[in-house]
Amino acid sequence: MNIVFRVDSSLSIGIGHLMRCLTLAQELRVRATSIVFISRKHEGNLNHVVTEAGYKLYELSSDAVFKCDDEVSLYAKWLGSSWEEDASQTNRIIARLKIDLLVVDHYALDYKWENIVKANCSKLMVIDDLANRKHDCDVLLDQTYGRVVTDYYQLISDKCILLLGSSFALLRSEFSYWRELSLRYRESPKIEHLIITLGGIDKEDVTGQIIVALKDCHLPIGFELTIVMGANAPHIDNVRQLAKNMHCKTQVLVGITNIAEHMAKNDLAIGAAGSSSWERCCLGLPTLMVVTAENQKNNAKILEQNKAVILVAEPIKLSLIKIFSELTGKVVKNLSTNSAKLVDGIGCERVIDRLKEII
Repeated sequence: MNIVFRVDSSLSIGIGHLMRCLTLAQELRVRATSIVFISRKHEGNLNHVVTEAGYKLYELSSDAVFKCDDEVSLYAKWLGSSWEEDASQTNRIIARLKIDLLVVDHYALDYKWENIVKANCSKLMVIDDLANRKHDCDVLLDQTYGRVVTDYYQLISDKCILLLGSSFALLRSEFSYWRELSLRYRESPKIEHLIITLGGIDKEDVTGQIIVALKDCHLPIGFELTIVMGANAPHIDNVRQLAKNMHCKTQVLVGITNIAEHMAKNDLAIGAAGSSSWERCCLGLPTLMVVTAENQKNNAKILEQNKAVILVAEPIKLSLIKIFSELTGKVVKNLSTNSAKLVDGIGCERVIDRLKEII
């Protein structure tokens, strides 16, 4: 079985799309003859992670002067070319590869792009979590909690197979491995160790804003802080400098590969509302959630409605001061219990089982 992934990472896009595709690729590896990635060479990309994982990578050049009309969505600008050119470039690669499954994970691409490339693959799978555009695909995966079939009404064909909801969340096996220990650890809730993880990029340095805000929060004696940054994050130096001036014990970890272990051993997290939300839910890690991008608002709203997170409002400083003044062991325990119900850590296995039926 030959599988191709079309996915990008960058300072604007972040790394979540690429990481969930790598997670799926890892699970498909034992069943696939060949797995190939097609990714554009954007500023701040993590394409090297693909080759380091042992996959073949075709890099598309990025047009630094590519511009969209004002009416075109923000996501179209993320592509680094027109969708027509992207489809043409992709077709030139896959036409000679005899593809059994093409997986596309990109907010900038829709049915127009998919219709052009479908002729060169047996099956096409889309990974999405916006439900805001039409698709021409055989399988669509949306791991948003509470997502239902009617959300994609008139956006897909009747023949498209839908894999919807957080039961299909694409998490690495390390999260299911640490889940039991993490949940057991939270049976006696504490507020002594906090982990901050705002994604692999954090372009706007929200991490720095949070560190500054925490200096004015009432934190328990002996409080310890762990800050996790991606290797390509543009504000690492500033975060390290701010961390040195914290009144509590603080460590900054960059580019780590055992994030699940660190999450499992912390009492509380401040995290973004992107795909890492499902990682924290799997571990029952109580979270103060920060919305760092427009496409995260719906996810944050759903999680707050399910009492699985506490949203950090603007301004961040005043919001955090208020949250920590009211935070108790009971509140933390409830957050853990409610979030753990949403994700069990074996969503990737469910996706693989469905794909085996289709391919």
